[in-house]
Amino acid sequence: MTKKGPWYRSLSTPSQVLLVVFLALCLYFGIGVFRQFNEYMSSLARLEQTQARLAGLEKKGERLEEARRDIDREKESLVRDGLGARPGDTVFQLPPDLLTEQKAEQASVSADTPFWQQWWDLFFSPD
Repeated sequence: MTKKGPWYRSLSTPSQVLLVVFLALCLYFGIGVFRQFNEYMSSLARLEQTQARLAGLEKKGERLEEARRDIDREKESLVRDGLGARPGDTVFQLPPDLLTEQKAEQASVSADTPFWQQWWDLFFSPD
């Protein structure tokens, strides 16, 4: 007849040790799996938040781009009206003439410096 009591008492001591080690490993890996799952869920939530933020920023970028186009159209219309251009005409906007600004600056400098110094600066200055 078998002894009455818990089933693990009928195991030998090495078997009981192995059972305890097995249960400890199961607990350890179970906790690790739970932590990984928890981290996965939090990462998924952050990803959804980031995607929502990205969608909002893309919409804002589209609105800003449309506003920029509207401003460009209004600016072109004002320029055309100011110049008296008709809708089929091409209007060119030229950058300010940097050469005339440089010449004016050099003219003021040239009055103070000797002629040979101006030639020297023209060929050997680091600017």
